[in-house]
Amino acid sequence: MGQPDPRFADNGLFNVLNVQSRESQPIVIKSVLMNDDPKCVRMDQSLYRPGAPVKLGEVVRFFLGMANFNACEPVKVVITTDRGVATFNFE
Repeated sequence: MGQPDPRFADNGLFNVLNVQSRESQPIVIKSVLMNDDPKCVRMDQSLYRPGAPVKLGEVVRFFLGMANFNACEPVKVVITTDRGVATFNFE
């Protein structure tokens, strides 16, 4: 399974979830679920092309909404790839 590393970034206007692959072989992201709410991360509104391989060190950005307005803040992120599932918790 790929071990993506979710990172939360705030670019001032939009909140963004950065997911970076740390696997030597490319992975394919199947889904990203934040805080058990499917509305938090809309893969269809991200720059990620479904089915595209993510290579070692590559970063995929998922927009979470407008900062201080309607954006979800990550507490728990579950990332499903073609190799399995990884859960990340944030404080």
